[in-house]
Amino acid sequence: MPQRDPAVNLYSADFLAGTVLLTPDERGHYITLLCIQHQQGHLLYEDMAKICGGTIPPKVLKKFAQDDDGLFYNKRLEYEINKRGKFHDSRVDNLAGGKNKPIPPTLEELTAYCVEIKCQTEPNTIFNHYQTIGWRYGKGTGKIVRDWKAAVRMWEENEQKKNKKQVISYDELMARFNAGEKDIWHKFDQITVPGKKKPMWKEK
Repeated sequence: MPQRDPAVNLYSADFLAGTVLLTPDERGHYITLLCIQHQQGHLLYEDMAKICGGTIPPKVLKKFAQDDDGLFYNKRLEYEINKRGKFHDSRVDNLAGGKNKPIPPTLEELTAYCVEIKCQTEPNTIFNHYQTIGWRYGKGTGKIVRDWKAAVRMWEENEQKKNKKQVISYDELMARFNAGEKDIWHKFDQITVPGKKKPMWKEK
């Protein structure tokens, strides 16, 4: 995985204005989730619930959008991460006289590496994605891909995370329903989990 930037801009006045109606616990959960998004990328709902002690407060959940893969992220944080990444890349290129731009792989090189690390994703899918957006992260709006092998590994990790089926409690199901996810009943089936007195709900 490419090295994460250790910092991101935090505008204190904006943060305070956006969290003034949150309780101290909700504010603590929110800032923790932001930090994890910054370091690990978009989040699984079940991981967010664990951080919040089992159930995500509705006011906190509303501050996160869902991407095309069903993972959660904060739009403002995403914007700040990408803005800082572009600024960093421009400074690096300027210092190198414009000669520091990485050379992306050929399809053959990427395919060979996918075979080496036993990718589950078709190499063409990864190659065409990055080729289309100019070999940048964040759907073409983030930092330049300087280590394409790390980008391939990160793609695989994200695919494994995305394909992991969620198992949640009835309380978590209702919290998501009350937060606006009205079609959630069609996404989960009720199951019995050994050791659990109450039934659980598993993603279809």
